[in-house]
Amino acid sequence: MKSIKFLVLMLAILAGTQCIALQTNSIEGAKNINKNTAVQVKKGTTPANPLEYLSKYNELMDRYVKNFRGCEPLHMSQSIDLFGLKLSYQVDVNGWVDNKCSYYMTGNIGGIGKDIREIFDVKASDETIAAIKPELKCNFTQSQLNVLVDGFIAAQERKMAEATETSLSAEKSLAYKKTKLSPAEEKLVAMFVTENVCTVPNKDELIKTIASKLTTDYLDEVNKSALLNPKEKLIHSASFFLKKTSEHPHLMDFLFFNPKIENILPKNTVNIPTHFIGRINSALNVTQVKEDRQELFLRIWAIIHGLAMMIKNGLLEYTPALAQNRLASMI
Repeated sequence: MKSIKFLVLMLAILAGTQCIALQTNSIEGAKNINKNTAVQVKKGTTPANPLEYLSKYNELMDRYVKNFRGCEPLHMSQSIDLFGLKLSYQVDVNGWVDNKCSYYMTGNIGGIGKDIREIFDVKASDETIAAIKPELKCNFTQSQLNVLVDGFIAAQERKMAEATETSLSAEKSLAYKKTKLSPAEEKLVAMFVTENVCTVPNKDELIKTIASKLTTDYLDEVNKSALLNPKEKLIHSASFFLKKTSEHPHLMDFLFFNPKIENILPKNTVNIPTHFIGRINSALNVTQVKEDRQELFLRIWAIIHGLAMMIKNGLLEYTPALAQNRLASMI
């Protein structure tokens, strides 16, 4: 808040210095303007008076805070393209609806740019990321709205204090630890966690979109083994799956071990379990099966599933040869 005040104050001082904004065709004209400006500064009537601007700015901020507490309608949207990082958001405060202050928010990341993708090794495509467009609706009572405003103000003040502390010296900057949340911030967090003030109206649609995109990305990558024979394809799929499970256990928990994944994905979408069923059957079709085919199918499935579970739970470490060693002799 203090940095914003200082910025606005400096802009006001610059804007109020009339000799910068005005141009004249003669030196005498410039002298007259400068003389008038000097007289105004003496009288304290010029907008270049810093104390006057600070007072007016504080009054403006007080009014804005009052507007937020009173749930005055507000509509704001912005799009940013920062070296390929494309962010957009929309915030609507729609006033009082059924005695509650109605907020609507949505946002989207249209792309992350090559710098973020390379530094953080992001595999998800921009198309996949851009498809995620969450909506958030919040309804606050007057007391909850006060908690929201108080918590936001406290957060800004704490961040300013941290910035001031870390800017004192490089040594202090490295050693400085973030301060704890203030009581107002803790109250704000507790409200969001326990009082169910916000909902995600498009939650089901969002989950379907995310699951569909992640599954498509997974299968596109694993299907790069198009030149391999059916047995090699199965081993490749199993090894790829085990590797992903070791790298992203929660993701694979959602895409593979989730019993509801078939209902979450759009109809006629191939999921990872059905992908494995196809790979196992294709491998068995070119294998001279010496035992009951169904029994062999279940053994292969159980090995893949069991290895993944052990990796996911930290009982087994993934190695590239793991699937090859366990499956090659069976097919």
